[in-house]
Amino acid sequence: MTAATDGAEIGVQLGADRILRVHLRGTWHLGDGLPSTELVEQALRSADPPRAVSFEPAPLLSWDTSLLLAVRRVDGVCRARGVSVALDGLPAGARRLLALADAVREKPRPPGMRPT
Repeated sequence: MTAATDGAEIGVQLGADRILRVHLRGTWHLGDGLPSTELVEQALRSADPPRAVSFEPAPLLSWDTSLLLAVRRVDGVCRARGVSVALDGLPAGARRLLALADAVREKPRPPGMRPT
């Protein structure tokens, strides 16, 4: 099953190992819009949900922050349902940016200090 925009596509495949493989294909550009993550969300809501989710970039031609937004959306739904997510199938640059975003988001602020 797949969901697509003009250039980006999200496909899902549930393996016998109960891992939901999320296939990220095409050209991901924010100006083209984001494909729906509904297929992933449906699989997670099923009576027999996957035990884990992994990302498979095949073939991922190019990407910008739109890819990160889709990954974060899937990650949030998985966390809410207690399903582990493997990001190692993502491009190295995407993994670095996600790790940086996590580090900045989780950095505690001293009491009374406002964000800059």
